[in-house]
Amino acid sequence: MCNYTVLAQNNHGIVRWCHGCEAFHLAYNNITMNLKPKAFEQFKCNLEDCYYDNIEKARPKYRNIIFDTPIDGINLIFTHAEVGDFLALVQDATLAVYPLVGM
Repeated sequence: MCNYTVLAQNNHGIVRWCHGCEAFHLAYNNITMNLKPKAFEQFKCNLEDCYYDNIEKARPKYRNIIFDTPIDGINLIFTHAEVGDFLALVQDATLAVYPLVGM
């Protein structure tokens, strides 16, 4: 049975840790993900790369940042601000989870 601890949340999303299945449950706008710790860490690294690699082409109101996924044909698209907001949420969750699971 799932028993959640909220690790981080903002106006657009939430990250929870499930003690039962030992996984992160992320929701950001209309995206949801369930990730084991290793996959969560990889996702965070990929999101950081996406944010920093696209600083120069940031256009405030345009979704022109394409976030590749490991599944052929599935990509996510964001504004640079959305990537930054999502990254901040994930980073806050990372800081909060260390006492719980010792990542």
